[in-house]
Amino acid sequence: MRMVTIFLLGAMGGNALAGEILLKVEGGAAGKNVRAALYDTDRGFAAADGRLAFRTRQGEGESVALRFTDLPPGRYALAVYCDLNANGKLDSNLLGMPTEPYGFSRDARSLFGPPDFEQASFDLGDGVITTSVHLH
Repeated sequence: MRMVTIFLLGAMGGNALAGEILLKVEGGAAGKNVRAALYDTDRGFAAADGRLAFRTRQGEGESVALRFTDLPPGRYALAVYCDLNANGKLDSNLLGMPTEPYGFSRDARSLFGPPDFEQASFDLGDGVITTSVHLH
């Protein structure tokens, strides 16, 4: 019985250290699906196969709010885009430049391709943080 109690206390304590990200996406979201991917490493940053979590929500105005919960403390980055034609992917032109609004946490930018993970990343502790991404 004592072992079960210790296990349950340990399991409950795990959630006490969980962090939460409240993301506000601004610009170009009215009536369209906004897709946000969360990353915890530079390996595969801004690629579908490297993401830790993914959220989609339809914009009701010029902004939309998304939430990532139960995250361990650590370093994270977000990549966001507005899926204008509802095909489930970020469309680009022949040169590979996005043709749909997109953005990254910390409003990180790069001349060619996505910014580095370090440029877009931020620290999450055991509480709630609010961040925003402006679509361009």
